[in-house]
Amino acid sequence: MARLGFGGSHKSMARARVGGSHKSFCHPKRQHCILILVVMMLLFIVHNTKWLARLSGHNNNDELLSMPPNNAPAREETMATTSASTDVEANKKRHFAFIVGAAMNVHKYVDHVSTNLLRVANETFDNNYHIIISEEKSPHNWENTIPTDRLTVVRTENNPFHDRISRLAYARNQYLELVLQRYSEIQDQYEDCYMVVFDLDFTCEINFESIGKALPLRENWDAISFNVANYWDWYAFQALDHGTDQASRQKFLKDLNALNENELLEVTSAFHIAGMYKLSHLIDTKYVFERGECEHVGLHKMMKKKHNSSIMVSPMPIYRFGCI
Repeated sequence: MARLGFGGSHKSMARARVGGSHKSFCHPKRQHCILILVVMMLLFIVHNTKWLARLSGHNNNDELLSMPPNNAPAREETMATTSASTDVEANKKRHFAFIVGAAMNVHKYVDHVSTNLLRVANETFDNNYHIIISEEKSPHNWENTIPTDRLTVVRTENNPFHDRISRLAYARNQYLELVLQRYSEIQDQYEDCYMVVFDLDFTCEINFESIGKALPLRENWDAISFNVANYWDWYAFQALDHGTDQASRQKFLKDLNALNENELLEVTSAFHIAGMYKLSHLIDTKYVFERGECEHVGLHKMMKKKHNSSIMVSPMPIYRFGCI
């Protein structure tokens, strides 16, 4: 017995079918009732176009149905682009490391060093690694301690230099050249690629946590080395103002030891037992031994010149106890 008001009329326009009544829903002389029903149906259609399109087999090619509001991209296109981008990122692995070093008469260190290198590879880089050893003179049999499918040994018997530092620079450039060649082949498969350099003539117990904690800070460095107790490798050190004297060294140690583990100290050059480099900042660089400066200094200066690289030192220690 409900009433529908229209145009301010107070007369009954329609009666609901109640109690089995067979009277018409609309009075036959009231044509505007039909108009109301038609309008209601059109509103229903407008709000359910996607459902109706699927039901009737349309594929949204009709311009009126597929036109996005306010010239926004079509939903299907946006979803397809986002999906493709997500798939590419999802297929990328997180990190890859080339773990490298130059070996000269280090036979007595091979077993211990191999253990350290493999622990860094597995614990820090989730088994995404390749080890490259550049060595001269007698072979060190690295194949006995490192999986051969993850190892490349570069022999440098034809090293043309005679002094020790020039020979080291030459040997280091052999692994650097190979690293950059392979980097060009894999860089699209990983979010970040690094070269991790180790001195190979030591028996230190490496502090793997320091290397792992340096990775989340990677936005703040392009090359990073670490602190040690009784810092001694001053040959590879230059302060940011290029100072190398005793005053520069003391200031460096004071500033470094005042930092917390999430802070870094910028220098012109530093390397002590180990260092980590972003490969994108090593392109078109090399180790250089000039004017009596360490080969690490030459590399770091070239990185700064070509890539404006940030050479940083972390206050975190690189080894747990004394080296031999």
